Amino acid sequence: MAKRVLRIVLIVLAACFLFYALAVYMIDPYMHYHAPWFGLKPQRSDDSRYENYGIARFFDYNAVMLGTSVTQDARCSEYCSLYGVKAIRIKFAGSYFRELADFLRFAYAHHEGQIDKVFWVLDITHFLTAADKVGHTDNPEYLYDDNLFNDASYLLNKDVLPDLGRALVNFSPIDFDWKVWNDPTGYDALIRVYDPNRPAQSEEKAFDGDMKAMVLENFESNILSFVREHPETEFTFVIPPGNVFFWDYAIRNGEYDCQIGAMKLAAGEILAYPNARLFCYADDPGKTRDLARFKDRVHFDPAMMSEIIADTAAGKGQLTAENLDARMAALREMWLLPDYDALYAGEDPWAGV
Repeated sequence: MAKRVLRIVLIVLAACFLFYALAVYMIDPYMHYHAPWFGLKPQRSDDSRYENYGIARFFDYNAVMLGTSVTQDARCSEYCSLYGVKAIRIKFAGSYFRELADFLRFAYAHHEGQIDKVFWVLDITHFLTAADKVGHTDNPEYLYDDNLFNDASYLLNKDVLPDLGRALVNFSPIDFDWKVWNDPTGYDALIRVYDPNRPAQSEEKAFDGDMKAMVLENFESNILSFVREHPETEFTFVIPPGNVFFWDYAIRNGEYDCQIGAMKLAAGEILAYPNARLFCYADDPGKTRDLARFKDRVHFDPAMMSEIIADTAAGKGQLTAENLDARMAALREMWLLPDYDALYAGEDPWAGV
């Protein structure tokens, strides 16, 4: 009798597991196996890392907007209108160049159509990082590969259940204009964070051979290789603005010369390719000085992202081989001008400039 009950229990459990796995496969909320069936709509999850690779594989597009949380509020429709493309907006919050490159490599390998344009925002904080640095070590790799043996992590994952419900009721359809901006901005919000954490002044580091080699490896592995291997694609790269707190930290950490040197070195490499354009707004006073538009050192409001998209379409702020030296020299001088101590005293750091 006990064996019969145990057998029935095991059969029921197996049937439940099978039913759940079948439901995950058929609804497939992360689009691991297929685009949505039954008239369902693709849904955004709480972490875009789960649906990004499905978007790359199954959506209809010929352009990609690519970036971190700095670009998560970009309006993809504005980019599509100004550039005449059908684009997807892909964000990896808290990521580095390596994770963005991994995604783009997947898109080129799995997307059926040609990728004509890529709009890639190069976070100003990531120029001085190693090529293999990643922001997350718990990415759902089982959604990124073609290995059937690790699919149990998806098909039998209890955490997928809420996303099954989202798909069934169309709770959070993917919208490439979706904005999540809801944080306080301005001087008061910034000073509360940065005043207690202001670094002590460090000795300026040399932008030496080892540092240059790290920058070159990072850009070669994660960025330049795409530009070279895909001449059919026009790449638009953007160096976004950082505010006075960003540059204060760079100076205090002894990385000012390294930051400027890395930007100039990487820019020179990018500009060597005819299918790449590069724009820089780190030296744009209209975008960098208004702290009311920032929630931290590098994250700015959606309206500024709209301005950047429009500026790139109009060619405003473009770096070229002809103006690179002058722009980088002016950038270096610009951020030595503010009175950073006045900033922390609640005064205008640009008052005496």
